[in-house]
Amino acid sequence: MNTVKHAGSCLCGQIRVTLKGEPMTAALCHCLHCQKTSSSAFSLVVLAKADDVTIEGNPATYMDRGDSGEEVMRLFCGKCGSVTPVVEPETGVVFCPAGNLDGDFGIQAQNHRFGGSKPPWHTITGELAQHEV
Repeated sequence: MNTVKHAGSCLCGQIRVTLKGEPMTAALCHCLHCQKTSSSAFSLVVLAKADDVTIEGNPATYMDRGDSGEEVMRLFCGKCGSVTPVVEPETGVVFCPAGNLDGDFGIQAQNHRFGGSKPPWHTITGELAQHEV
């Protein structure tokens, strides 16, 4: 029996997220989408197996081209505007904004993703691995 290990929600609570397993990894993502939705140079994203994640509520959606050039469905709360987890069906991975999870979700950033998209006014520092995409 899988029990909830981590839970959270959007700002208003209309969209709720539960993780039944431990996250696979966490990354500081510098893609344009993360920059725009966080109003920052990057956001912390927790990656988990899709089978371990439940998303309750009805997120609003739109399609855009990710930094990889592929079309990606984006989800957000239609009431408060918070970004919500994105399921990547072809890999079975969910990309969950860390801000959606309450408390300590048991993992710290392991690397930087989409470093090639970072804004020119930001310098990536520290010892974490940096990936261009």
